[in-house]
Amino acid sequence: MMGLAQHGQGLAETRTRVFEVLPRHQYAAAQQTRLTQSFIRQGARMFTFVSPTHPY
Repeated sequence: MMGLAQHGQGLAETRTRVFEVLPRHQYAAAQQTRLTQSFIRQGARMFTFVSPTHPY
């Protein structure tokens, strides 16, 4: 895993309560909003965990 120093400076910090990670077959996401659907139709990458198509 690469450290933050290799990619720049963090802009914010957040904390959360403990949560459970569900197996994919138990997870149900909320429907996409019309705004999200519009961004996707325009080719926007909506998730940072999606691998880029080219290396940086």
